[in-house]
Amino acid sequence: MARTFEQIDRGPSPGEKYALAKPAKDRWAGHVIVEFTGKSDDQASKILKTWKENGVFIEGEYRSSALQRRMTGCITVSPDKMSEMRQLAATYPSDDGDEE
Repeated sequence: MARTFEQIDRGPSPGEKYALAKPAKDRWAGHVIVEFTGKSDDQASKILKTWKENGVFIEGEYRSSALQRRMTGCITVSPDKMSEMRQLAATYPSDDGDEE
């Protein structure tokens, strides 16, 4: 899970941020969940909703390098939640050596 959070925090490409809303298309954070976990789009939407409700994300805005305009609805992972995930991952090593 930490790896998923790290990718969401990095964004889809340099200078870009993911968004919670599916209409953000390529910037939709659900793509990361689908790719890393094999969940469906509907499942990814529900996971994002739960994470938002639990304070995993900080919503805001940023200036898109690619579009050269201000974008709203972007997310970053809460540093506190990221720290919690890393601590949990360290106490529960997976069988295959992956953090997922």
